[in-house]
Amino acid sequence: MKPGFKILPLILVAVISSAMTIFVISVARADDEDERWRQSRDAQYDLIAREKSLLARADDLSREIFELKRSINDLHKSLNAKQSAYQSVNHELISLQMQLLR
Repeated sequence: MKPGFKILPLILVAVISSAMTIFVISVARADDEDERWRQSRDAQYDLIAREKSLLARADDLSREIFELKRSINDLHKSLNAKQSAYQSVNHELISLQMQLLR
């Protein structure tokens, strides 16, 4: 066997070994990038879920505020009606008391 042919298998093994190392490193990097992408996507989904939850809560609170304001308006109307009735009765009472004093 010629001396050059003894070195050729060694060179071939070294090249294959280097190629395998590069392949393993690139696969590991791809796995890391995939994992980072998954984590980023999961974080984005979590933010979207929180946003939906907050929007639903804000909508519920808005409805409750509307109902409370309507109740307050109804109470104001009732209060005004009672005050008007009170003033009318009080005026009638004063008129009656004035007649009794004569």
